[in-house]
Amino acid sequence: MKELGFFLLLFISTGPIAAAYPWPDNVTQYKGYIDLQSKGGVGVHLFYWFFESRSEPSTDPLVIWLTGGPGCSSELGLFLENGPFIINGTSTPTYNPYGWNSFANIIYIDQPGGTGFSYVDKPSEYVHDEMQLAMDLWNMMLAFYEKYPKYTKLDLYIFGESYAGHYVP
Repeated sequence: MKELGFFLLLFISTGPIAAAYPWPDNVTQYKGYIDLQSKGGVGVHLFYWFFESRSEPSTDPLVIWLTGGPGCSSELGLFLENGPFIINGTSTPTYNPYGWNSFANIIYIDQPGGTGFSYVDKPSEYVHDEMQLAMDLWNMMLAFYEKYPKYTKLDLYIFGESYAGHYVP
């Protein structure tokens, strides 16, 4: 797991955040932060990593992946389960032929603020209930659609595991 954390830190810091990068299978990806104003007017910064579908990105659905925990980074799902590449004991990512972006556009979100690469400006802004978590995700997706309007007309599906099963349904 320490190797995965080092790889993530190295990979994320190698280029301008929220820029598009080609990966070995030429999938378009975007990563960055969506900045939200929280209930106290202080910032909540949710990290996302988005991958376009390998097949029909203009018509394939948009999938949101949320790892539960609570407080587990969704990059666990990205690198160990259903992402376009996996880390399998080496520091080199390996193509995942079963990655969900084979048939969907997929966004991995570190949520709530303070999870994974997401952060809050003040500790008082950590989420303490599922209603605030839902509002932050709602506002995050509104901002995502504003930033990437071509995905607004796609069908949307929300998937998660572990504690995410309490708030995804």
